Amino acid sequence: MARRTIFVLLVLVAFIGVSCNAPQGEIVVPPPTPAGANVVTITGYVKDCVTQKPLSGAEIKLEYQEGGLLFTYTDNEGFFEIKAPLGQVTITVSKPGYIRQSFYADLDTPGGTLRLTARLCPEE
Repeated sequence: MARRTIFVLLVLVAFIGVSCNAPQGEIVVPPPTPAGANVVTITGYVKDCVTQKPLSGAEIKLEYQEGGLLFTYTDNEGFFEIKAPLGQVTITVSKPGYIRQSFYADLDTPGGTLRLTARLCPEE
């Protein structure tokens, strides 16, 4: 009984330790993929299309064709980075007060990097 209790406690501590190391502002609900599947790193900037200034707090949402979502947000410099499983995705960049943009991507290069710069225009 004591061994089982210790095992359960170790598993809980390991789980809590892993979940606390997640980057802030990033909500990850991965699409259904096999364990150990390869990923693509998506990096880029979001800027105001008029002033060319970086937009902090812009949302980058990846919607997989076969289901599943990934989210992240830009930092104070308008930069974002997210690691995404392979698959066909629609990338939507949005921020309140701006017109959203959507891009289609086929993430098919394991270990690859996709660089994206989105320029959002203010709503009228």
